[in-house]
Amino acid sequence: MSAAPALIVGIILIGAGLARLGFLTNFLAEPALAGFLFGMALTIIVRQVAKLTGVSSGDGNFFERLWTVLRRAPDWSLTTLAVGAVALALLLVLERYMPRLPASLLVLALGFAVSAAAGLEHHGVETVGKIPSAVPVPHLPGVAAHDWLLLGGGAAGVALMVFAEAFSIAGRFAREHGDDVDADREMIAVGASNIAVGFFRGYTVSGSASRSAAAEGAGGRSPMVSVIAALLILVTGAFLTPLFTDLPEPVLGAIVIVAVRGFLKVGELHRYAKLDRPSCWVALTALTGVLLFDLLPGLLLAVALSLALFIGAAGRPRLAVLGHLPAPTSTETPPNTAPPSPPPECS
Repeated sequence: MSAAPALIVGIILIGAGLARLGFLTNFLAEPALAGFLFGMALTIIVRQVAKLTGVSSGDGNFFERLWTVLRRAPDWSLTTLAVGAVALALLLVLERYMPRLPASLLVLALGFAVSAAAGLEHHGVETVGKIPSAVPVPHLPGVAAHDWLLLGGGAAGVALMVFAEAFSIAGRFAREHGDDVDADREMIAVGASNIAVGFFRGYTVSGSASRSAAAEGAGGRSPMVSVIAALLILVTGAFLTPLFTDLPEPVLGAIVIVAVRGFLKVGELHRYAKLDRPSCWVALTALTGVLLFDLLPGLLLAVALSLALFIGAAGRPRLAVLGHLPAPTSTETPPNTAPPSPPPECS
């Protein structure tokens, strides 16, 4: 039942891409995407802060999770907090003073070593634990026909969310590196990914803000990064999962927090507030909607506000009255003009 929606989402997105429905991204205005990514980063961070403190953030929106973490302050694990704080500090220091080094990989390896040597799991620090190894084998989900139909409506909404998230993340990195994103090709690519996932009993997938930021921070600059990462993940899933048993969860949380902090574009929101108030309201609507109602409602709110502002602007078009200046008569000399100078003599 979890793999079937991935297949449906993939079919929907590939069909939309072939039908060239990528123009719908025109309604994802730049301010809406900026607010959406800002809210998504905050949502990710509050979940990772729970890992750094050793408590669960529970369910609900951003504010509910944040309140849960703060309310459970007496239950915070000081050892977990210390491990997370050291990892966070090391990542920031390495990024600041040694930008060419793979900071995330070094901190990950150090976390492995310290956890195994000191037995952090026995001191209240949660670790990844045992992950079963598996070689992926294609398999069609065994779901009854009427269940496929029932899943179709929800899958359509998931397809919208999956593409909006992937496109917003891809667009953000493309702008920073001077590239362009073809919305139709992006739809087909994300759709193909979900079809592949569905055949291998996986969940619906999209672009990942935290993992994309981590890849960029590690120096990734081309699509070859994804190819190499895919091969390494296949090898890891099949043979190397025992290596992750002792990995501390707060170290993972610190890596994700440092990776996604680049989405917190405070300066960009300030620029909107200073120069373009309507765009600022669109960005704040997306941000507030994501924090209060989750990702999809927040994005839809921003799109709705963008359409409302567009319709309002179209209803009050700016008109400029054009006309002809009277031509001067033959006896009049045009004002503020000198008489023409005689042509130069030829020697």
